[in-house]
Amino acid sequence: HLIWSKKLGGSVNTSPAVSDSHLIVTSNSGNVSALNLTDGSEVWTVNVGGYQWASPAITSDGSSIVVAGVNGQINCLNAQSGTVIWKDSFETSFRATPSMSHDRVYVSTADGSLLALRLNDGSTVWTFTDGTNTERFTSASQDIENGQTNLIFGSTAGKLFKVADSGSVPALIWQTAIGGNLYW
Repeated sequence: HLIWSKKLGGSVNTSPAVSDSHLIVTSNSGNVSALNLTDGSEVWTVNVGGYQWASPAITSDGSSIVVAGVNGQINCLNAQSGTVIWKDSFETSFRATPSMSHDRVYVSTADGSLLALRLNDGSTVWTFTDGTNTERFTSASQDIENGQTNLIFGSTAGKLFKVADSGSVPALIWQTAIGGNLYW
């Protein structure tokens, strides 16, 4: 049976994320909302602008939320208040959900790059491309080996990549063709 429903200021085309007692939802109106999990009441809403194609990502400690929009803007929000911690604009769009590990945010761009950003201020640590700028990468999954964060992600050209976050530069571990396209 239906427990609760909530009308938001735009359609929801992404999966919500759960943080403690909040459900974090993005909408195509540019709103990011935190709703009470128990009754659906609004805890906070902030408009970050632009259409949100990617789902929000929450840090493992639940303190911050990162959203990446089609308008090329990435916002890091305080999970309890919705206050903007930092934001940055890029000359591309984002359609894949960001992922996070330790002090990094990883996000794929629509022009064929995987970015590693610092979680505390959004500054770019490194950029990975396949060299062709024809690939469009999916969201990155993480594989932690001996304390090393490795990222596994696919492309619209039917490849899988494994890249190590080795500090200030990415290191390609392997890539393989999978015989089909992968999308966000």
